[in-house]
Amino acid sequence: MRKVEITLWESLIDDYNRILRLYPQLDTALAKSYDKEIQEAIKMASIAIQRHPNSKWVDDCYILVAKARLYSMDWGNAVQTLKWVNSKSKEPNAKHKAIIQLIRTFTEHDEFNNGQAAIDFVEKEKLTRSNRKALLIEKAYFYQEQEDNNQMVRTLTEVPPF
Repeated sequence: MRKVEITLWESLIDDYNRILRLYPQLDTALAKSYDKEIQEAIKMASIAIQRHPNSKWVDDCYILVAKARLYSMDWGNAVQTLKWVNSKSKEPNAKHKAIIQLIRTFTEHDEFNNGQAAIDFVEKEKLTRSNRKALLIEKAYFYQEQEDNNQMVRTLTEVPPF
């Protein structure tokens, strides 16, 4: 997955005459170039899930699978996997991570109503510091994709420092 993310970030060309993107643009042509790595990540996470079904890392493996599906632009399966984690996990932190990743998935697929519903839901929850930070970044990206720059900047100012 790191190779895929490096490929995505290297594909990003910053235009300093415009507001910089928070995430690289996903496209099908680029997705084909890293399909082998995506399939390998899904395979490895699936093996971990099958061999250690009672592990505390199962939820993280499912979230990794969903992220891989997002990067390969398999929206339906990414959403389905994240919803499964949210409904079946007993770990609140994993549920929150899944919903936050769901916001990104909805945003990438231009399902802004569903993205807003996920934001509204997770904002009512008690989040860890890292999940709160991730939520604010995803929320800012959600606004950026809708070209609501005022809300995007307002949200980014709330992100805690490293």
